[in-house]
Amino acid sequence: MWRQLLILVLLVTGLAGADPSSVEQEIVDRCNQIRSTRGLPPLQVHPHLTEAARQHSGEMLELDYFSHTSPVREFASLRDRLVRSRHFDLTFGENIYKCRGYDEPDLARKAVDAWMASPVHRKNLLNPRFNRIGVGVVGKGDTYLFTQVFSYQTVEILEQVVTPEGSGMRLALRGRVHEGPRQGALLVGGRKVADWQAGPQGTFAVSVCLEQLGPVEVGQTTSPYHWRIETEVRPRL
Repeated sequence: MWRQLLILVLLVTGLAGADPSSVEQEIVDRCNQIRSTRGLPPLQVHPHLTEAARQHSGEMLELDYFSHTSPVREFASLRDRLVRSRHFDLTFGENIYKCRGYDEPDLARKAVDAWMASPVHRKNLLNPRFNRIGVGVVGKGDTYLFTQVFSYQTVEILEQVVTPEGSGMRLALRGRVHEGPRQGALLVGGRKVADWQAGPQGTFAVSVCLEQLGPVEVGQTTSPYHWRIETEVRPRL
């Protein structure tokens, strides 16, 4: 289903007259300009967020709905879509927009103006915690769907490998610290199951044997036996 929907998005995008990637970049640029005038840090584009945003825009257009909640079970919530895109930040937000009949030069401006005119959407765009963004613009004919996904990333998961081991599963992670402490722990149900330490480049590797698959929190040590948790992986075979 995931691969089929990605192909669907690519096919639908190809039918549009405008260049979606240039519109997506203009939206990012406009958002960062607005944030800059308010003393807020810029948002960095992350490919996983872009993937999730494009998938949702394409799905909304093809299935003819407009909502943050997908009728496709695997992608029902934004959190589901982020996990499917291998993005594991716990602080995130989403803006969507739909328009018809506008020329390509007007698309990015119309979308950003609409979000800024809505208190809920403006709050996402101006959230000082968010530091990552992905934008997906998909069109067919003169109809365009826009999705904008934000997140706050302190630890990025670069690779996740799960293999059977005995009666359980071994989870191996590679990650990179972008912000905050460079040491931490993996926790399951609030209990520490492994420690990790990042090197000079901020990267780390850690593995642990789990009794069963389930959410694993990636915490950064703030004091002995206390961790800041902004990342949670969902390991699966």
